[in-house]
Amino acid sequence: MTEQNDSRVLVGVIGKPRGNRGEVYVEPFTDFPDVRFRAPGELFLERPGNSGDPARPAELVQSRWIGDRLVIRFNGVDSISGAEDLRGARVFADGEEEMELTEGSFYHHQLVGLAVVSEQGETLGKISGLLRTAAGDILEVLPPSGSAGEAFLIPAVEEFCYDVDLSEGIVRVRLPEGLLEINR
Repeated sequence: MTEQNDSRVLVGVIGKPRGNRGEVYVEPFTDFPDVRFRAPGELFLERPGNSGDPARPAELVQSRWIGDRLVIRFNGVDSISGAEDLRGARVFADGEEEMELTEGSFYHHQLVGLAVVSEQGETLGKISGLLRTAAGDILEVLPPSGSAGEAFLIPAVEEFCYDVDLSEGIVRVRLPEGLLEINR
């Protein structure tokens, strides 16, 4: 899973339709949903199962919160079937508009590709993606090429990922005993 498309940053994924007038729920992947999803505005959609086509521009014409869920609508999408066609689409914003994050916070695309190194200095692999869960983000790590094993998961919490050094391209991890064996 890539987190950046050209110079664009992944800011959410479209969920199910809401109502019958083209609105959709969106799961924001940003600490700034009120800024990223401000209407009117331009976002970019990468539809599920696209064949490597770049994300296409889409004019955001409405955004609002219903409780704790964000609902948006794009120009030209005015029916439940049109909204259903967007389900699963990844939503990107212009990467040049990155918002400044607090210390210790990172954009997902900044972490993808970084080496994962244990406290003992052993290279465990590279981050291939991040999974969002209700409990928090999880790093998906691919072992070094040529080594046995499959991808494994590490919770993206300070307790385990104690140092992220973007300049060195490294995430240093302190894993509890047995975590690698469970994942492999």
